[in-house]
Amino acid sequence: MTSPYRLSVQQFIGHFRDQGDAISHVVSDLHRKLLYCSALDPLARAVCPEKTKNRPRFVNLLLNHTDWADAQRVSLFQLTCHLRLKGRTRFRLYREAKLRLDLSPPRRRAPLSTSPTFAEMTIYAAQEELEVLRFHTYAELFYTFRNSLVHEYREPGYGTDWSRKATEPFYTNLSSFGLRELVFPTTFIASIYEQALQHVSQHLLAQKVNPHSKFNFGSHWRAS
Repeated sequence: MTSPYRLSVQQFIGHFRDQGDAISHVVSDLHRKLLYCSALDPLARAVCPEKTKNRPRFVNLLLNHTDWADAQRVSLFQLTCHLRLKGRTRFRLYREAKLRLDLSPPRRRAPLSTSPTFAEMTIYAAQEELEVLRFHTYAELFYTFRNSLVHEYREPGYGTDWSRKATEPFYTNLSSFGLRELVFPTTFIASIYEQALQHVSQHLLAQKVNPHSKFNFGSHWRAS
């Protein structure tokens, strides 16, 4: 006889695998990205302690339940933009990030693997800048990307995968002024979704977790 938690995992993962199949047939790239990102949320909830807030829950999924090798690398372009906005250009973190950025001229399609890791950049950050640095890792930026899709019905920035063939995130150069637009292609997001399904299933089975216990069901619509 199948144990209750195994049956729950089987039904839960089966449901979201079916949803992934349905999403893959949607024509619009914007709609597919939005749907994949929305469907990642319940997968993230299933593997996190209750009352974990949305951002850490989603980022935890990316860091610990997918195979994304660049998730903890830092976007130097996004970081320098933020530090300029906050008037911190005199400090060591900005100077180091700007130097590294200048040594890597914009290209038509630059991979994220050339970006430094969070750990590599912490030695240049003041204590009060560590959180800023963390928020500019690609896992955190992907959550910001997700928020723009879900809450504003648009992708942030101006980068586009015109070829529709890219399988990994990249920077595209839109001007001669060094502007670098971060692009998360649809195929990459679909891959993250498939990885999350596999990892979450393994985690729930190993920990003997009933994923349905993480959600409210019934006619009474309770706030989470």
